[in-house]
Amino acid sequence: MKVLRNTLLFLLGIGLMFLMTIASLMRPDIPLDRLLETYTDETSAFLEVDGMRVHYRDEGEGPAVLLIHGTFASLHTWDGWTQAMRDSFRVVRLDLPGFGLTGPQPDNDYSTRASLHVLETLRKELGIERWSLAGNSLGARIALDYARYYPEQTERLILLNAAVGRLPEPDTTASTSVRADTPAPATPAPGGAENEAPDDGRLFSNAPAAQQQTNTNAPAAQQPDESSAPAASDTVQTITRAQNDTPPPGLRLINHPRTRNLLTVLTPRAVIQLTLKEVYATEELVDPDIVQRYFELLRREGNRAAFLTRNEGATGDRSHLPALPENPRPVTRMELPVLIMWGEADTWIRVELGRALHERMPGSEFITYPDAGHVPMEEIPGPTAADAIEFLSRPAGLPVPQ
Repeated sequence: MKVLRNTLLFLLGIGLMFLMTIASLMRPDIPLDRLLETYTDETSAFLEVDGMRVHYRDEGEGPAVLLIHGTFASLHTWDGWTQAMRDSFRVVRLDLPGFGLTGPQPDNDYSTRASLHVLETLRKELGIERWSLAGNSLGARIALDYARYYPEQTERLILLNAAVGRLPEPDTTASTSVRADTPAPATPAPGGAENEAPDDGRLFSNAPAAQQQTNTNAPAAQQPDESSAPAASDTVQTITRAQNDTPPPGLRLINHPRTRNLLTVLTPRAVIQLTLKEVYATEELVDPDIVQRYFELLRREGNRAAFLTRNEGATGDRSHLPALPENPRPVTRMELPVLIMWGEADTWIRVELGRALHERMPGSEFITYPDAGHVPMEEIPGPTAADAIEFLSRPAGLPVPQ
């Protein structure tokens, strides 16, 4: 009996320690009012769109530029660029639905149609006829989608470490430009991004592979409907598919179904710090203030749940949303200036994917940065902003530098 009692007491003690550990790791949502005090300033504004109060900032005067952040980020990721650009440009940036102070979409609709509706509503509200767009990771994907559906409203396009999923075959007859300091392309290993899937002629696709064998010369009515597919399409999965090697630990943790669910409740600060150190090329740049910003904004009421459910589709009636324009431009025929920027040390989306995207976008310019990872505009805002400003300031019709 004594042995049994001691064994039970030991197991009970272990169980209590486990529960105490779990309890210590639990992180509740942070009320919006508290976050507003810390993460807004005199330039912050809010726009009622589709049941959300979208947080945005509008600074400077000149040609308009919209900056779109990536997964887990917020408009603060563009602080360095905004400071460098606002003397010459009108810089607009926003917290995407499901992130930052904007928070979740009430009907869980993160489709292409819903995402672009937010951007178009913002453009019209601000009285902007045409603007250039710059996006990072998920934001680059949304920016490119916008340019495809709204070419008349899009002046120029900047894509940074873009999470773009499937790629069409390159147009070998078109010219592209790689800046002189960009290394020569490496031959991708079998199974890499360029061998990922058969060419379906479309840049974005969320249908199973068997449904993606599509003739892109067919009439628009015969094409798969992209409008209801998640614009995010789980960026983490897109990133993982872009790799032919083992993803870094933080990415595996976020992408694993079990830990993914737990992170919506537990969310240890150490996991945020680990993930940022993977995203940045130079760990020393990940200071406590940056970690705290990501850590707190992720815990905005509803943001963690939104990340978990964003690919499950809308839960309510979405018939009130306007339809997307018909016949979006193929990525191989964008007919506007495009600058692709990439951090060479990106372990989430390798630079080979950037080169593959560059090859498929005729007339595009491609610049890489040896000392940057997945968020070059946040890691090295000075040189990346300078390149962006030069690109945006170039007279219309000026040839891409060779």
